[in-house]
Amino acid sequence: MYENFKEVNIPESVAVSVEALSILSLEIAKDKEILSEVLKNDYTQLIESQPHPGEPFVHLPLENDYQLRKLLDIMDSQIFNGQKYPSFSVWHKTHWTHGAKDISHTLMGMGRRQKIVTDISDLSGQSRLALSDGENAMFPFVHFVNMPFDKQNTKEDDSEKDKETQTDAFKVSQNQFEMENQGFDMFSIDVASYAMLTLQRRIKGEKVETPLGIMIIPDLGRKKIMGGSALAIVHTSATGQIGLGWSRGDRNAATGIGLSIGCNK
Repeated sequence: MYENFKEVNIPESVAVSVEALSILSLEIAKDKEILSEVLKNDYTQLIESQPHPGEPFVHLPLENDYQLRKLLDIMDSQIFNGQKYPSFSVWHKTHWTHGAKDISHTLMGMGRRQKIVTDISDLSGQSRLALSDGENAMFPFVHFVNMPFDKQNTKEDDSEKDKETQTDAFKVSQNQFEMENQGFDMFSIDVASYAMLTLQRRIKGEKVETPLGIMIIPDLGRKKIMGGSALAIVHTSATGQIGLGWSRGDRNAATGIGLSIGCNK
């Protein structure tokens, strides 16, 4: 099932993650020796204590738009292996951090930045593993493709009526995984996780012919955008640029949910 996913090189993964966290000037990266030891233990447990393959990274729990923009700005200001990537692109100024309901007064919604939380240096995160779907070599981290996102899509299109949705499949996969793998939890990949995975790939100098894919961010839910109901998505372009946009949630061969797992003990 997982023949398209290469075996993880733990020492390389640790080194890349330490470099990524150092680039972001996080407090947790000040002592690289300790951080390396922690990540080595975490990544080894994630990879060897459950059967699903993936790519290890550190998830940073960003609390607001400013922190997300700051993280992306830092990434975009760097030169990696002689290459500078174009600045991140926001297709529509909607809200990208967890838990927002009303987007009309958010930082990105208003097109300005508040003078609060002026840096992200005090952020710490959890070691997680972005899961391969085991099937799609072109977009190895995108799950549940060619399925409508939720029941709203099935209600609007008679041909999709009673079809399983990505939301349905995610809940089933999450419950099954957590039942079979005690001590681990499963979440969808958010924008911060996608950014960290992209940063790691830039550090490694990987070519954009193997993109992370277009991921819907379920935690953000549906929003009203330009009069219609839309879902947040994140992707990398052919130039390696991170793009934040939106989708109706129709079935698509390259658009799905990213999954990651972590230890809950």
